Amino acid sequence: MKTAFIMCGALAREVLDIINRYGWDVDVFGIPAIDHVFPERIAPDVEKKFQKLREAYGRILVIFGDCGTRGALDDLLHKYGLERVDGPHCYEMYGGQTFHNLMDEEPGTYFLTDFLVRGFRGTVLKGMGLDKFPQLKDDYFRNYKRIVYLEQNHDPALLQKAQEAADYLELPLEVRHTGYGLLEKRLVEMMTRRPKTKITELFDAEKVTYRILPHDEPVYTVATAAAQRGVVMEEMVKSILLRETGTERYVMACVLGEDRLDAQAVRPFLPTPYRRLTFATGEEITAVTGYTKGAIAPLCLPEEIPVIFDEAIARCRRVNISSGDLMFGLELAGADLIRLSGAMLRPIRRKHSNV
Repeated sequence: MKTAFIMCGALAREVLDIINRYGWDVDVFGIPAIDHVFPERIAPDVEKKFQKLREAYGRILVIFGDCGTRGALDDLLHKYGLERVDGPHCYEMYGGQTFHNLMDEEPGTYFLTDFLVRGFRGTVLKGMGLDKFPQLKDDYFRNYKRIVYLEQNHDPALLQKAQEAADYLELPLEVRHTGYGLLEKRLVEMMTRRPKTKITELFDAEKVTYRILPHDEPVYTVATAAAQRGVVMEEMVKSILLRETGTERYVMACVLGEDRLDAQAVRPFLPTPYRRLTFATGEEITAVTGYTKGAIAPLCLPEEIPVIFDEAIARCRRVNISSGDLMFGLELAGADLIRLSGAMLRPIRRKHSNV
């Protein structure tokens, strides 16, 4: 499964260094750091980037703080079931408790990082318009009492630039070496926290591109799963285990989220004759498939269980299925699901009906 980072441009060098340090196979895509001057741009720009990448990457992580979006970024990520690194901004990510202590000690602290020191004139001065209106400096910085440079990598040239920035702002400079701090720790946790089931292991073995969509809580219905994953019902695949009356023979039948299965329409298409079909109980689902009710999928089933899809599934470019775990679902190409399940495609839904 390919992984992508959508990340703040202000974190680019540091994140790339961490990726190389741990040897992760990750592709990175930046959002311009100037968005911090206009934080209302951050969530829309992240969404545009995500829409371009979602077909090509199985896991997309967002490496951003809230950065002044007032919750808009987190609302967007919840909509699409995306993860972001913890933290309100890069100062907290680098400084951790040191940042909080410094703020408690002096609320009028202006912080710099390696990125801000390198680009002080472009990002800060030009970004705030001070290159054109230098008289605004006193208005902008009147209430600051000191500058604290949170240093990621010790570099005498950057220390000199930090001092020049402090001289320009006419504020005393303090330096605290933080390294990559909590940013590195949290990225490592994110990269090692990936959930696994027998279905994700199958996808990995088959080199299938897929995306993990976490749930806030266990889900048991298609509508609730779609809402928590931020997807439309038309992409959801309902997996329904049917049992032949009076026997222990089973069939896996699947329809799209807004369709209703016609259980008896399944029978004529099965390779061997079946009598009347009924819905399997929760206990039967677990005993036969190993899945929990609410987390069943048409994959990794016993060989003797035939799988049949409603033909409408074949028209879906992208589908959502249960993962075998109530706490996350999986998104993949419809063609990959059909191929891996070995499903027959037949008209088995009831038309013009609601679930």
